[in-house]
Amino acid sequence: RGVTAPLPIKRMSDVNPTFGGPIKKDKLWFFVAYRDKRSITYTEQSVRSRNISPNPWRFVPDLSFRPVSDQVTKDSANRLTWQASSKHRLSAFYDYNSKWEGHAGSGPFSSTEATYLQTYKSSIYQGTWSAPVTNRLLFDAGLSVTRIPRAQITKDTAAPPTKLELSNNQRFGAPAFGAGGIAPQADIDEVGLNNVYRGAVSYVTGSHNFKFGFQEQFGSLRNDVSAPSDFEVLLLNGLPNAVNFLPTPYSYHDVMGKTAFYAQDQW
Repeated sequence: RGVTAPLPIKRMSDVNPTFGGPIKKDKLWFFVAYRDKRSITYTEQSVRSRNISPNPWRFVPDLSFRPVSDQVTKDSANRLTWQASSKHRLSAFYDYNSKWEGHAGSGPFSSTEATYLQTYKSSIYQGTWSAPVTNRLLFDAGLSVTRIPRAQITKDTAAPPTKLELSNNQRFGAPAFGAGGIAPQADIDEVGLNNVYRGAVSYVTGSHNFKFGFQEQFGSLRNDVSAPSDFEVLLLNGLPNAVNFLPTPYSYHDVMGKTAFYAQDQW
């Protein structure tokens, strides 16, 4: 009693193979992991389907069609380790992740044509090098480069401008821009970068352990925002009540960077 029934599944699959082992004995090793996960589930009965009203200001859902929530996620992790010599070891790593949502923004107050396509793709490249030159001196360095593009795209089935019926808070026609322009659900082309570089030298004496190093980080976030229409219409009982004009298109770009040097001694 009181337990919510799970949403019915239309289609689901999950494939997750892994491989690994030596390429050259005591010299070169590899590891590969991959995952492909796909799911299509029917949404709750309260989620509205597409609008079939000939009147563009009134919402009449298509009751013969039940909306779905669909996602495709792909992941891949790859590692390569090379023992170049007895004193030099290098490692490379690559991670890829992507996510596709066919009906992002769906819910009990958004019709199907007011949802949008959303994609995430991230790529991470990493490399490390370590060299114990002697039993007292160690060199260590590494880098990490990350790129994360994200996109939100209005679907071809949209009928802009976006409309909001104030009597029941129903959104239809096209995706909402967002409350006050915050977290917009309109068209977005976003790219995030995060790069880190580091290096260190360690030296051990009989009673002291010295370590000197640095780390540099650079990051940026760029967003290009637009909308299928530069205004949205507020309705009251199927009649236009107000018009909100949007500040689209616009772009913003944030950049950050920091550099750190350190020295330490343990005894």
